[in-house]
Formats: sequence, structure tokens, C-alpha cells
Amino acid sequence: MEVTPLKWRCLDRLTTLFGFMVTNPIEYDAKTRRLQFNQVSLKMWPYVCSIAILFLSIFLPSLVLVMFKLFGLLHIPLANFMVVLVLTPISGVILLLETISTVLGYKFVGLINNAIELGKKQENSGPKRSDVLGCTLTAAVTTFGLYPYILTGFLLHSELDPLFQFQQLIIHYWPSPANISIPKFVMMTILRPLLTLCSTLQICRLFAIFLCGGAIGSVSLLDSIKYMERISYRFWIHSYARVIIHHHSMTQILLQWSSNMFHSLVAILKLCGLVSIPLNYVTLKMYGLMPFRLYIAFPIACVLLPLSHQILLPLLIGVYEGEVNLHWNWKRALRFSGYMKYLVRRIKATRILRLYCGVSEFNFYFLKKSTKLKYQYAILSYTISALLSEKG
Repeated sequence: MEVTPLKWRCLDRLTTLFGFMVTNPIEYDAKTRRLQFNQVSLKMWPYVCSIAILFLSIFLPSLVLVMFKLFGLLHIPLANFMVVLVLTPISGVILLLETISTVLGYKFVGLINNAIELGKKQENSGPKRSDVLGCTLTAAVTTFGLYPYILTGFLLHSELDPLFQFQQLIIHYWPSPANISIPKFVMMTILRPLLTLCSTLQICRLFAIFLCGGAIGSVSLLDSIKYMERISYRFWIHSYARVIIHHHSMTQILLQWSSNMFHSLVAILKLCGLVSIPLNYVTLKMYGLMPFRLYIAFPIACVLLPLSHQILLPLLIGVYEGEVNLHWNWKRALRFSGYMKYLVRRIKATRILRLYCGVSEFNFYFLKKSTKLKYQYAILSYTISALLSEKG
């Protein structure tokens, strides 16, 4: 597996679809084919305003409505409640990702760029195959680029967007006098569509950049491990052993340097998968209760989130599985080496690379083959439990 031109095309498509938006901390430069990090400063005030719009137009109204519903202070129809229940964790995750990318985004960018540079120095071998991953990434980015307009139109037309529902909450508790009808008209007719569209664009853009960047970076890491595995039969030769171990040490340093950032992103990725549970519930159980003009937006999101996990999780898990095979090949090649003691010491000092799911410096578990099965089983189990609930 290598970074093919079709995989680069997904990032080019990302630039085409979201190039008109304000500058974000993590951007893709199509000329150099590298990610770049922009330090947040006073010049990036439009970006700060876009985050404030996302917080005020999606996250805060949805969170208030969910809290009022949970504490029994407000009666919200089930269809309305499911919309804000889905938007609350999604917008919260995006705000968390924006915060992490602002503070530690340079580590994500550095890891991806250096992994790509390591991949360029390797000799790719093997026959050319159809690039299914590149086609999938391009299709996913295209869907992310068009989805904000579809979702915003359906939300506004069905009057289920968080701002409109929050306005109904305010009217319920604090009836507005007639003399503020003009500001209300401006807010609900002009600003509401613009704020909702800006927020959905910001959400989909960040999902797309982390999906494409994470996939290309993971493919580069896997390609680096596969390259070392291909030439590991020469490990018994001292000169080749030094080159292989040096290459492995560079990869290990990159992962260790960006561990706080990368492991937190893995945890957020696993958290996003849990959002698919209410999406599955709405798609399978509420097709008769949800307005159809809004309902068709949920199956799209119900496909995009599992598709993102199906793309990224096998790549992240493959880092550990490839490392296990690599170390086994090294030990097998030592039987023919004349520098047995030296290479044994180097192998013992070289740890098996793995990616963890954690928060900051606290790691919960590392990703391996059984992780994906347990994770999918948990989502399936919770989805079935929700579908079988009596009041569902």
C-alpha cells in the first residue's frame, strides 16, 4: 500500500470544496502536497469568529434543549429531541477537535508530513492494484463537501434547527413584546440560515481534513513498516541491519513525539463512533415520525461515520500488526548473522510500535485486531438495545 495520486486527489478535492472558507490551523497546500499549520493569532480572527458561531448556533442551543428535556423542564417532541441529541455530541466533538488542532495541531501536521517524506525515500515494489481506498476517500470528501448544504436546507425547511427550537424555548418562558419583531425577523430570516450553514460547513470540513490527513499519514506509516519488512531478509548483514534499525528509530521518534496528539485523536475517533448509535436509531426506527425532508439527511450521516471508522481503524491497527511481523522476521534473520550479540541488543532496545487510545498522557489500551471487533460489537449491541426499547 502506498500514497497513490488518487489519494492525493482527495485532498485536492477537499481544497476545491472548502477553499472559500476562512484559514484554519490545519490546511493543505496543493502545490507542495504537504499539510501546513497556521498559528492562531490576531490575523486569524475570522477563524475565531467561525468557532464562536459554531458554539453559539449549534452546540449551546442544543445543549440547553437537551438539559431542559432531561430535567423535565420542557416538553420537546421526539423528532425534535433526536435532532438536538445528535447535534450536541457532534458539535461538542468538533469544538474539542478545534481546540486540540489549535494547541497541538503542529504535531499532527509534523507527523503526517514526515511520514510522507519517509515514504518518498523508499523503493515501492509490487504490481499496481486498483486503489479502492483512494476512490473511497474521494467519494467521502465529495459527500462531506455537499452535505452541509443538504443538511442546512432540510433543517431550515423543517424548522428543526437548534436556533429555531431555542427561540421557541425563549418564547415559552419569556414571551417577547411586539416591539422587537424587526430584530426577531432579521435573526430568524437572515442570520439563522447563514449561521447554520457556516456551522455545518465548519463541521464537515474538519471531519474531512482529519479523515484524509489521517488516512494518508497512516498509509505512509504502514508503507514504511512494509518496506522494512520487505528488506528484513537482509537483516543478518550488518550494514543493512543498521539502515533498517535507523529507519525504524526515525519512525519511533515521530510516533513518540506526537503521541499526546495522536492518541487523543484516536480516542475522539472512537467517541465519534458512539454518535452513530442515535443516528442508527433515527434511521431505522423513526422513518415514520421524522419529516421526510429531514429524515433523508440521517442515513447519509449514518453511512459517513461508520465509513470513516472502516477506513481509519484498519490502518491504525495495521501499524501494530505489521510491527509484530517485522520483529518476527528480524529474529528469524538473526540465525544467519555474524553480529548476533550486537543485533540482539539492538532488537531488545527497539520496541514494537503501536498506537494507543488515550487522553493526553494517559493511555487506555493499544489498537490491535481484537479492538475493531469489540468496538463494532459494542456499537451493534447498543443499537439493538435502543431499537428494542419499549418506548422507542
